[in-house]
Amino acid sequence: MACVPGAEEMLSIAKGSNNSSIGDDQVLMFCRSSADMLNGHLENYLPSSSIREQIGIVECVSEEQSSNVTNYIRCLRNLCPDADHQSLIGESTVVSSVARLLHLLLAVSSHSTESFTHWPLVRVSLQLCGNLAVNSIDNVTVLWPLLFPHILQFGISSTDDRTVNITAMVIDTCLAVDPSRRSYLHTDVTNGRPLLAKLLLATNERPELEFPLRLAEQLVSGDDFPALYSALSDHIEARVVMVDLLNATLSDHTDSTASPSTTATFQSGNAVFAETALFLAAQCGTCASKLPLTAPAVAHKTPHISLALSIIQYLSYLSSRMDGRHILLKYPKAFTAILDALRRLTPAAAAVGSQADQTIYANEEEGKKSTYCGVKRDLVRCLANLMSLEPFKDQLCAEEGMSVLLNNCRVDHCNPYLGQWSILAIHNACENHRGNQTVIANLKKQGSADVSLLRKMGMDVDISDDGTIRVKAASLPE
Repeated sequence: MACVPGAEEMLSIAKGSNNSSIGDDQVLMFCRSSADMLNGHLENYLPSSSIREQIGIVECVSEEQSSNVTNYIRCLRNLCPDADHQSLIGESTVVSSVARLLHLLLAVSSHSTESFTHWPLVRVSLQLCGNLAVNSIDNVTVLWPLLFPHILQFGISSTDDRTVNITAMVIDTCLAVDPSRRSYLHTDVTNGRPLLAKLLLATNERPELEFPLRLAEQLVSGDDFPALYSALSDHIEARVVMVDLLNATLSDHTDSTASPSTTATFQSGNAVFAETALFLAAQCGTCASKLPLTAPAVAHKTPHISLALSIIQYLSYLSSRMDGRHILLKYPKAFTAILDALRRLTPAAAAVGSQADQTIYANEEEGKKSTYCGVKRDLVRCLANLMSLEPFKDQLCAEEGMSVLLNNCRVDHCNPYLGQWSILAIHNACENHRGNQTVIANLKKQGSADVSLLRKMGMDVDISDDGTIRVKAASLPE
């Protein structure tokens, strides 16, 4: 490949040399020459040919040729920290040439992952786009139509981790400079929503990458969370990632012993947090109703089940905060949905411990393997926390929920601490509440509950005629 005029001096920049002595005229000349070189290079790929032919041609490009093109683009990238140079490059035709090259290489890479050797060229081209976008609304206006959607979709779903990371950085930079572009992610059904879904799935599949995670966290913490979530009706797995990201943040800031100042903080207004919480609370009933009565095998765990479990966990974390409990007061149907879900998953007292009760597990290891591991504990934990507020105590009494809590006062290897949370929920529900106290006072003896665990330890339960309960050694078989 022939050397671009004036390139020897300019290419020293690619090695990190000081570029303060480079004049605007030199930058313009280099941009025009680089664009001509790239366009000539692109002609070799026969854009009108099939992807199979393009793969073959790209595979024939030598490492030396690819390295030369990479150096020219690296030079342009390293000029960008100078605002004047950044502006000149953004206004030149070289940007569209780089975008054409990126589109071709990423399309080819998605079909020839094993033999593709041009990742350095792809990465440095994306880095150039990112550097051009920094603090420049004009450059973002030029770049976004060139990159969105195909280049960004190819990049974010690439098999190369560094390419995925850099693509997320480019998206993050463009959205930071021009936040109005965020709306493309949920209003553009054909292109924006698939890009949003791919970004969220990349966060889940590659949690070690910095920029996809950072960008996803920014998206789910914004005031357009309801719009983004609603837009992903055809991408349930991406919805699960959104809720899980909220859970990761919320679990670090739960405060079950929050002071009144926490309530004041909510009332003075974290409106975004409140709006997101109310929105997810409204989703609880629909999602929880899709939970099968018995836990499915791991292989049959659908995205809808995962979403329901994630939302239940979110409400459990939310209820641990005083401001979260006051938010849920604004949507009483969430309490009903939580109680109904627990009621559906809780066997009747007479069936506890029987073979029909599929939620009982023989040991801790077996319980951990369940797809429903911890779900009833989260539901009871949520109710226990909500019982600290009087309106929820009234609602529990009105909806006859005490029996559901009583039936969960037991050991369940699938739900660690289920019994303890149930006892706390009953305690909180009865505290200074005559109606719930009356329910407990009117309970009648119906025999002993399941004592299989005691029998395994060689003990049994005996109830005398006067109601006295005694634990005794189990009778030995004759």
